[in-house]
Formats: sequence, C-alpha cells, structure tokens
Amino acid sequence: MAMSHVHIDGGLGRFDIDPSLHDVNYERVQTDSDGNFRLSTKATGAFYLAFTGVGHEMMQVPLIVESATNLQVEAQLRPVQYLDNLNNVEVFFNVLDGRPSAKGTRNKMGKRSDGTYVAEISTELPSLNYVLVNVGGSPSKFSPPFSSGTMADIYEYWNFGVYFSVIHSRDNIARITFDPAKLKRSEVPGKIRFIDSTCIQASFADLQDRFAKVKEGHDLAFREHFKAGKSFKEFSYDWTRIAADLRRSIENETVQILRDELIIEYLELATISGKGIDRSYLKKRLQEVSPLSLGWVYHVTAAEQMPTYATNGKKYLDRILAEHPNRNFRAQLMLVLCTSAKTEHRQAEYLRLFYRLINDFPDTPAGRAAKDSWYPRGKIKPGVDIPDFSFVSLDDPSIKLTKTGFREKYLLIDFWATWCGPCVGELKFLHKAYEMYHSKGLEMLSISFDQSPDIVRRFRSRKWPMPWHNVVVDENDQPDVSLSFEVAFPKPILVDPKGKIIEMHDNLRGEDLAKTLKKYLGGRR
Repeated sequence: MAMSHVHIDGGLGRFDIDPSLHDVNYERVQTDSDGNFRLSTKATGAFYLAFTGVGHEMMQVPLIVESATNLQVEAQLRPVQYLDNLNNVEVFFNVLDGRPSAKGTRNKMGKRSDGTYVAEISTELPSLNYVLVNVGGSPSKFSPPFSSGTMADIYEYWNFGVYFSVIHSRDNIARITFDPAKLKRSEVPGKIRFIDSTCIQASFADLQDRFAKVKEGHDLAFREHFKAGKSFKEFSYDWTRIAADLRRSIENETVQILRDELIIEYLELATISGKGIDRSYLKKRLQEVSPLSLGWVYHVTAAEQMPTYATNGKKYLDRILAEHPNRNFRAQLMLVLCTSAKTEHRQAEYLRLFYRLINDFPDTPAGRAAKDSWYPRGKIKPGVDIPDFSFVSLDDPSIKLTKTGFREKYLLIDFWATWCGPCVGELKFLHKAYEMYHSKGLEMLSISFDQSPDIVRRFRSRKWPMPWHNVVVDENDQPDVSLSFEVAFPKPILVDPKGKIIEMHDNLRGEDLAKTLKKYLGGRR
C-alpha cells in the first residue's frame, strides 16, 4: 500500500481528527514500507484497534486492555470494491477544515478517449488535496464513499479510513488524472488475527465476531421475510438454538470480562424480535454484570434496555450514566436515551437528558451531535425584545407573571431545574445578587422545567428559599417555551426596563453576575 496506519481509539469506533475529544491518549502510527508497526498507549479500558490503508477498506477490532500487556496482531485489509461504471466520478478537493478553498469544492471529471478521467482546477494554492466520489461500491459499513484516486504526489490521512491524494499545482492549475486501469480490483477478504489466540483480547474479539455473524443471520431472514411480501408483525426469529449455545458458554466461562460479554449478548438477543429467550435466566445473569463493566461500551442499545430486563434496571442504568469509566460511552448512551424519549414524545425526560448531554458532555461526539441537531439558536440575543410570556406564579396561583408586568424594572430570568447540577450551583450567586440589588429595582424570575411544582417546593424548603418569583412550566408547555426562549440550562437572561435583552450567559453566572448587575444597578438607590 502507498500508505497505511494503525490506530487505537477511545471513542466508539469513531476516528475524530482532534484527539482532545477523547478521554484517553489517542494514538496513530504509520506502518513502515513492509507494513510493520509498533504502537503503545498508557491508557487502559475499552477501545478499538483499527487498520487503514490507501485503496483499502478500514478494519477494526474491539480491544480490551485491563492492565499492562504486549500484543502481536496481524491484519489483512480488503481492497476497496470499485464500481463497474465509473462515468459519474467526481473530484472533491480541499476539504480539510482551516484550509483555504480553491474555486468550488466538487467537480465532475471529464472522460477522455483513452478511458481516463481528467479535471483541471484553478487554484492559487501550491498544492491541492482531493478524494474521488462515486467510485467505490464497497458494502463495508465502515468504508465511506471516497477513493484516493490513482494520482498523487503524496498521501495524507484524513479521517474514518480516508486518505487524501495531494498534488502540486503549476501555473495556478491543478490537473488531476484518474486512470481506472490502475485500480487494484480484488476479492481478497479482510481479516485480523491475534498471534496469541489464547489471550483475553483475542477471545473477546472472537466472541464479538461470532455474535456479529449471529445478527447477520437474523438480518438476512428479516430481509427475506419482506421480500416475500409479509408484514412486520408476522416476523419472528427463533433464537432457541443460539440462545442455548450462549447459555452453555456463559456457564462455562470463568473470565469475568468474557462472561460479561456473553451475558450482554444474551440481553441483546432479547431486545431483538424473536423467541427462545429465557427472561428469568437473563434477569438472574444480569445481576452478575457490573454497571462499570467495559463490555457495555460495545453494546449501547442493549444498555438502554436494562430497565426492561433487569431487576432495578432503572437504578442500574442511572449508575452506568453516572459512573462508567468510558465517558464517550456514557455520552453515546445518553444520546440514545434522549433520542428515544424525543421520538416517543416523553418531553420532560427528553429535555432533562438533552440538557444534561449538552452541558456535561459538550466535547464528545454525542454531545456535539445533540447540540447540532436539536439546539435552537439565533433569535434570543442581546438587543432584541424578550418574547411575550404569561406564567402562573408558583407561590400564588392567582397571579400571572407577564412581560408587561415587569416594565420599569430590570428582570433577571433564569431557566433551571433541580436535576441540573450547574443550575443549583448558581443559586448562591443568585441569592447574593437578589439581596444586593432587589431594593434597587431588580426583579428575578426562575423558570423551572421540573416534572411537578411539588419538586420545586420541596427543594425551596431546604437550603435555597429563592425568595423571588418562581414558576414551573407545565410538561405540555415545555416544548413551546423551550423553542421560544431557546432554552439551555442554566440560561440567565437580563432584560432592561423596556423589555429588551441586554446580557446573557457567562456574564450572568458565578462571580460575574454581581459585576454585571453593578454596571446597570450600582448607581441606583
């Protein structure tokens, strides 16, 4: 191969460019000219070991590292499976973030009489990186639809197993030629082998590989069922033989992490439509698996189902979310739970999980995905009028709190909930600010997204009385309020006496809250 790498990664099979996104040391090494490599890490936990190369599909294998160990691994990568018809090939160029762009980003390649394809791109850059689109027909779930092409001065690793071809431009023109005759077409299968087949890592990878084949059998039967014109309700897969084999393996396994994997696999079978699963046996075995087991990292959807299949499953799931050592896994599991709650219209649960995800895991792939997909932005900002509102006072239901009712006063609005740790952490600063500035014209309105008013009443009866205006948004109204105010937790907003937003976010948190209020109210009597 022109270039190849070996990666160890703490994310869930993701290969992000920025290593700071992971809570372990991110490592990648380039193999030498013979394909040999040596890779080391100080991290322990659940990872993926991945192999990538120019013109080949990425392969990865789960890697459990519980203590210092030396491993020898061999990998053979499957060549990219190219399409027979390449007439739609396009070149996608200068796609790395932070690089200046040439004119455009994607060009159709023109076919010449000798069967090659050519694209000429005007650019003032000394070099141009590119990949080809619409050339690969690989069925691998890991392989993106890009190819490195057949022309390059050098190669650069990009992401997700993709390599850039880099060419040097001349006279402000980059000329790219793609020659299908140079493609290496081969059906050689990909495979990964641990030299010591008896090591725990080899055994764990073998269990996962066998289980993947079991699920492939189910998926094939499911597709055939639909091809026959039958309905979803009619489909039922018989797990009896496979479940019996798993039970025998569980009873015979003495290594805890391997036993955990087998039990979690049995749980995953139970979550897939079919028959032959002994739920009482499953419930008993699940008691043996720790919420902190590294095996959960590779079975996010199974972990989601613990409340359904395990004794005290809700508490068990909460402990995974709070304490599991793999932070990326916890964030990914929270995203799965959040998505389910949103899809099933469990709005209060969705909002609680969503704001916990974007506040506690903003630097993870799952946290970023949630924020990019669901987080409203842009309308609520300094300089615009606060939206109209009408809330029933928590302390006196006969009182309605409205936007016009706070005219001639400075109003500090605080969106919060008792389950939001950062929100509760702000209360000492809010109490101090209220004590200092209420007599000078400051009103405060705390808007809670808790599940019921009683939760907030109990909370206020203890350490934090919150002696200002309080409301609890009804669960049915939370989506509309959240959309109107672009709610985040905590989200303080300062409104001037005319109803215009003048400050937000960090300027109104912690010690900065009093400093900001002093700017507007410090001279008032």
